[in-house]
Amino acid sequence: MMTSALLKRGITFLDTISTELLIWMGEHEYESIQQMQGSMSRNAVPQTRRLRARQLHEGAELYAMR
Repeated sequence: MMTSALLKRGITFLDTISTELLIWMGEHEYESIQQMQGSMSRNAVPQTRRLRARQLHEGAELYAMR
């Protein structure tokens, strides 16, 4: 997905991704990428079906934005 977005929008889209990631991290009280690692793995999430459904929904929204 990331590769497709960069191919379609160009390398400058990395600035948008970085900014939005930092905003999201702040909203969810993450201070670093290392802190995030593993926290959203299937082993850490009690309802994996909801996680998968959310991922698919977010992917569809990104696809619709193009």
